[in-house]
Amino acid sequence: MGKVLLAWLPAPMLDQIIRRGLRTYTSRTISSPETLRNHLALVRQRGYAIDDGEHEELIRCAAAPVFDHTGQVVAALSIASVGVDVESARFEEYIGLVQSCTHSISQALGHGRAAASVGGTDARRDLPSR
Repeated sequence: MGKVLLAWLPAPMLDQIIRRGLRTYTSRTISSPETLRNHLALVRQRGYAIDDGEHEELIRCAAAPVFDHTGQVVAALSIASVGVDVESARFEEYIGLVQSCTHSISQALGHGRAAASVGGTDARRDLPSR
């Protein structure tokens, strides 16, 4: 969930967080600032994040952003599973379910209705497709 929240932060705020240092939790943790920035760009592009043992060994998570009426990310929703128990096809299904939930929550918060009349490129961003 953290990568989703980081992916939509304004660049100066993200820079400040990265300057504090990236803590390593497992051998899969992204600990390079450049790698993290590239990964966060991918998260924004596809509209969700995956944590495949990056914080806890064997735990797989999928998370997607929740947008408010201005197009800003105000929350994220995630699902976690024990990685060895979930096959890839099933995990892809979980990602779709998480995105469906965040899409519904975002709509309930007014995302998409007022976005066209609010200035700024972030406010005009549509929800990522599944």
